[in-house]
Amino acid sequence: PDSYLVGATGGNAVLDDVADANPVATPNWNASGIGVSNDNAFGIYYFGGKWRLFNEDTTSVIPANTAYNVFSPAPGAGSFRHVSSGANTTGFATRLDNSSVNNLPDRIILVTQNWSAGSSIYNAHPIGLDYDTSSSGVWRIVNVDQVSGGTMPIGAGFDVYAQQPSPNAFRVAAQAATSTIVLDHPLLNGTPCARVHATRLLGGAAVPRNFDVFYGTANGRWQIFSYAPMQIGTQFNVLVDPAQVLDCTDRIFA
Repeated sequence: PDSYLVGATGGNAVLDDVADANPVATPNWNASGIGVSNDNAFGIYYFGGKWRLFNEDTTSVIPANTAYNVFSPAPGAGSFRHVSSGANTTGFATRLDNSSVNNLPDRIILVTQNWSAGSSIYNAHPIGLDYDTSSSGVWRIVNVDQVSGGTMPIGAGFDVYAQQPSPNAFRVAAQAATSTIVLDHPLLNGTPCARVHATRLLGGAAVPRNFDVFYGTANGRWQIFSYAPMQIGTQFNVLVDPAQVLDCTDRIFA
């Protein structure tokens, strides 16, 4: 796998000319050295030999210096594409069906909208995940804003990465009603060049806005920031790529 930082029109040797890659992305608020907010649902697509990021509403301009942490999983189990269909989609959610996630509620899963994987469908809604125990234990990708008229469209594509929990793939929860969750991890603490990856879990209540990650220079901690306040217990799946941290810090024995 490869984990790196990219601007909205950037490229990378690992992804360039690789049309069948399944990259997942997380907005990084201050990677450019200044804080840049882009409170918009985003996706990726492949064109001209490069993967590109865009705002799903197709009208909001991505601000200058906007940045994303991008993770390109190695091919194989746990990395797959999902397309919503009439058979797997109900209301705001589309059900995943893959051996790497089925009946595995503890799986750490990341997801990003992939316009190229589906039927050229736009879905201008913040997305997240939930685990539906009423359907034989399946994970679902959900439009978490759950607004009227915002049902999951048919033919929408997604990149999904899943793995078992580990010291570097874990779940965090808000301990209070807050907008920020502070991460405490030995590879992240005091490491501004690290690239954190995260996906929200829907806890029941609708979430009207998006989130990003940022490095707090005052406390030396990576943090998840939600543009809409989080309820107590709001959860996120988080992935840390040790190889990327080693590359950016040369911490051989980290």
